Amino acid sequence: MSRISKPGQAGERQHPRVGVVGLGKMGRPIARHVAAGGFRVAGFDLDADAAEAARADGVPVPGTLEELLAECDLLLVAVDTEAAVRSVTQAACAAWKSGRNADGAAGDPGGGRTLVVLATITVTAMRELAALAAASGVAVLDGPLCKGEKAALDGELLVLVGGAPEDYAVCRGVFACFGKEVFHLGAVGAGQAAKLVNNLVLWASITATSEGFWLAEEFGVDLGLMREALLESSGRTWALETWYRPRDMPWAAKDMSMVLEEADRVGLSLPMAGVVHEAIKTVKRLGLPGSRAGSGPDSGPGSGTGGGAGSGAS
Repeated sequence: MSRISKPGQAGERQHPRVGVVGLGKMGRPIARHVAAGGFRVAGFDLDADAAEAARADGVPVPGTLEELLAECDLLLVAVDTEAAVRSVTQAACAAWKSGRNADGAAGDPGGGRTLVVLATITVTAMRELAALAAASGVAVLDGPLCKGEKAALDGELLVLVGGAPEDYAVCRGVFACFGKEVFHLGAVGAGQAAKLVNNLVLWASITATSEGFWLAEEFGVDLGLMREALLESSGRTWALETWYRPRDMPWAAKDMSMVLEEADRVGLSLPMAGVVHEAIKTVKRLGLPGSRAGSGPDSGPGSGTGGGAGSGAS
């Protein structure tokens, strides 16, 4: 499996026309970074404010999704629900299968077009969409994102990619515009599987740390000082390192539901995942213990993960 951090590898198609669907907290900076990387970029979002904000960044936003599809070779899907991903994929397959160009002239069905799902969805859904697209001659990869909104703004996301090597080669120069680390992990669905594992580990870590802090708090331990100590211990985790960052965790329950759904589908018992699915609800309701004071090396505006490595690709 391959890993990249720089564009310009041999064998890439250097300048595909890129479309970004979903110009929210992730999609908007991604579009900006891809444009800065020298690619021709356009975007689309049903939300008028999001579309206008992208235009202010210099990203063209046509009036309809169909117009965008007629003008791009590579589509990045950065919407925030599985239903929205499915809708965009179906629209792309219909538009590209017709082989019509922007001027309405007939073209090559599929036309070497590629669709990349940046959103977090189930492995099963990802494979279903890839099969649907293949019937229309459209290549599909999954590329769910990790590290959250600040990494998106800085162009330093982690991208977990699944798909055929030849399709990955077409996209990796684009990935490098917004991904500090890009890992090609295998066939379609491999990226989504890795993202599910990431989410399980993340929310389990946040839950365990919260429960430990609540226990220490009952014994009158200074949580800030204890955190400093734990960062030097075997209990050091990314969650503990970033404890003071704002974290509203909007995707936690959804993330864990997807983990359990896929485990059930393959007949795998994951009792820890079931516990985390329930326990994270309390953490979301009460907030992270010791983090509300907002004091610490990671605190302050702009330091937030905006959901960390959760599902949000909006």
